[in-house]
Amino acid sequence: MLAKSKYAEAKSIYLDGLNEWVQKRDEYEEKERIRKEVIERERKPRRKRVRRDERPTVVEWESMNRRVCGALVECVPVGLKDFVQECNYVADVIEEVRSRYIFTGDVAQLNHRERYAQLAFDSSKNPIPQFEKLEKLERTAREYGVVFEDKEKTSMLLKRLDEKWKKMVLEATVLKPDLTHHYQFVKEFMINKWQVEVSLDMHPNNYTNKSLGEGMESAMYLDKNPKKREERRDGNGRREWKGRKGGKAEKEKEERGGESGEEKKEAVCFNCGGRGHKARECPTPLSKKAKEKLEEMKKRYEAKVEKITVALAKQGFTE
Repeated sequence: MLAKSKYAEAKSIYLDGLNEWVQKRDEYEEKERIRKEVIERERKPRRKRVRRDERPTVVEWESMNRRVCGALVECVPVGLKDFVQECNYVADVIEEVRSRYIFTGDVAQLNHRERYAQLAFDSSKNPIPQFEKLEKLERTAREYGVVFEDKEKTSMLLKRLDEKWKKMVLEATVLKPDLTHHYQFVKEFMINKWQVEVSLDMHPNNYTNKSLGEGMESAMYLDKNPKKREERRDGNGRREWKGRKGGKAEKEKEERGGESGEEKKEAVCFNCGGRGHKARECPTPLSKKAKEKLEEMKKRYEAKVEKITVALAKQGFTE
């Protein structure tokens, strides 16, 4: 309705200017007719003068079109061919002002609402930056006077989800379908679901959490990408420099006597420093430092298990 009223107001301004120009043209033609009658009556030779055109200039028409504020006005009226010849770029002026109107007034609100509604979510990517982009569009639209209600935001959010996300949200709200109308619930559900999937290594290209594919304990100590890491480091964690002779790695290898790969991967006890066993299997009594380290490792392992258990419980996974 606002856009229609704006268009009607702009069109009335345009028609007023057109009527004013037609009136000036009629007055000019009347003056010319009277002048010709006087000349014919007097029958006196007069010097030919350059005709003075009192019609609106291009600048006047341009200012009039700017006042129209870029509404979808018609081009120059049919029949004014002489005016079209003088103002051959009036169409460019109208197009310029029309494009300016797109980013001002009521049409700007429609544009920002449309941009907010068209943003799609990808289930294979982290939803957190996608929500940040969506909320940025919402803040921009609010600056132009567009306010989204919670129910409207949620319905628009469900429409932009792909089939995988939409199915998970509907399954989570089977017992309480009213929750699908709460934007904050849907947002938190999607973020928690993504974090659980990452912790279960369901998104191999995302390394925000460590893999659980080889067990809880291995997940605590493995690198983010263990296969690539093993190729670049030896069994003691030292970097290998292939094709480089005389380096530090080669000297250390000579000092060790050229140990085989199996010997390199043997466990090293941080209690006694021996090879082939771990600290918890060490025959030597544990030192105070070793006990503290084992206790710290146990606490980290329990905290990791508790964190994953809570995340799974939020999604309805129970033992």
